[in-house]
Amino acid sequence: MNTLILDSNQVVNSLEASGFNRKQAEGITTTLNKLDLSNLATKHEIKELRHELELTESRLETSIANIKVDMQKFIFTALFAQAGLIVALVKLIP
Repeated sequence: MNTLILDSNQVVNSLEASGFNRKQAEGITTTLNKLDLSNLATKHEIKELRHELELTESRLETSIANIKVDMQKFIFTALFAQAGLIVALVKLIP
């Protein structure tokens, strides 16, 4: 468990200087010392995640572009086949 490391006496004194009474300042300091920071990400972890997201985005863009090309090929082939079929049918009509 990662916890916040602070000088409890300094925090209590700072809170008292800000208008909190001793009991309030000690209660806030105790609560701060009990905070669980294990779920927080570090700057380095966030930077790594950002890089991974950029790579994933790049791969997705490439995949989408490939799919677009495949669809264009399919449509062109289908249109060409249709045109051939129409020409053949027209030739069969007397």
